[in-house]
Amino acid sequence: MKKIERVKERRGRMITVAVALIIEEGRILIGKRKDGDLAGKWEFPGGKVEENETPAIALIREVKEELEVEIDYFAFFHESTYEYDFGEVHLQFFKVNTNRTAEKSNVHAEIQWVDLQELQQVDLLPADREVVEKLLEE
Repeated sequence: MKKIERVKERRGRMITVAVALIIEEGRILIGKRKDGDLAGKWEFPGGKVEENETPAIALIREVKEELEVEIDYFAFFHESTYEYDFGEVHLQFFKVNTNRTAEKSNVHAEIQWVDLQELQQVDLLPADREVVEKLLEE
């Protein structure tokens, strides 16, 4: 199947994504995408909620798969919906504490710990921008 056909097929679908906001000492973890149309953009760790999976379970699974750390605590923080060319993405953001500091990612080209006040200058995915304002309001 050609890429254009796949995009048309998926258009109109909504994907739910669980997103981890991992904050340590005033800095938040972000990862640089290495593949796809949005390669080079920065994002928060997380991923798609699979069929028969809750956002909380997806969050725990994705953080472990991507960062090789365990979640000690998480709390729902914010949700939003963003429309991309391929369809809508419903994001559920969770504030997360982990058992140790993440030092690498299995899915990103690189990761960085960024000062919360500097997040507005980062080339984040469009869907992640709204939550930055919420974080800075706290």
